Amino acid sequence: MNDFSLVLEKCKNLKEKKIPVVVCAQEEELLKSICKCLKENIVKKPILIGDKNKIETILLNEKENLDEFKIVNILDKIEASEKAVEYILNNTGDFLIKGLVDTSIILKAILNKKEELSQGKEIFFSHVALVKVDKLDRLFLLSDAAMNISPGVKEKIKIIENTLIVSKALNIENPKIALIAAKEKVSKKMIATLDAKEITDYYKNTNYIVEGPLALDNAISKKSAEIKGLEGKIKGDADILIMPNIEAGNIFYKSLTYLSNSQIAGILVGAKVPIVITSRADNEESKFLSIALATLV
Repeated sequence: MNDFSLVLEKCKNLKEKKIPVVVCAQEEELLKSICKCLKENIVKKPILIGDKNKIETILLNEKENLDEFKIVNILDKIEASEKAVEYILNNTGDFLIKGLVDTSIILKAILNKKEELSQGKEIFFSHVALVKVDKLDRLFLLSDAAMNISPGVKEKIKIIENTLIVSKALNIENPKIALIAAKEKVSKKMIATLDAKEITDYYKNTNYIVEGPLALDNAISKKSAEIKGLEGKIKGDADILIMPNIEAGNIFYKSLTYLSNSQIAGILVGAKVPIVITSRADNEESKFLSIALATLV
């Protein structure tokens, strides 16, 4: 998949439109993004939980028909998060969107119902971003830039498994997964390279293409990989980039956001339903694309 327009087309072609449940929805830019998704037939009748007066004021200023939304007046952030989870549990809503509330509050509400939302396995959250930059002719996935601070080998394998859920939803067949470090050679002084080698060995006898350590340039640039004469199946054409830690992931993510001409969608994966975790610094397009991505997962 090489363009976000193909992602949006896939969203619009879904037979059953998803219902988003928004926690503390009284945020103007976020509501604009939700309204855009509604108008473009990506979602249906969003459930907006929060300050009803503020939500209605924003929607009316945007000349929206209030009948297109279900608005639930709950001012307390904890109660709003618990109500949102309740909508997911009773199948009234299909995925969650974070508004003006701390991520930790939403996650606590989910973990309080972990048996119902775990899909029969341990809940492990990781952030997965879908990225398009003008210098590459394809989209790629990036994880984890926002959730896990210093994951070890076991956690990185779980991050990979969560990322594969998203790649499958995007119909990316046999994705090439690059374990990013500062160099290709294993060094005892660099934990990221040691982890990458162990994870590569873990997946060696599977159907997945997982290789590392790989420096970023060799994971995404065919020219760089060719110059260095890399062996292996990933030669500048990785579909998924697994970051060594949150510092590397977050800095790379924000560099893409602020220093390049890029489009980025991001969601939190690991429970029964995805969560759109948007920052107030994210632009309207990023929030719109993140909501669209969540409808596919």
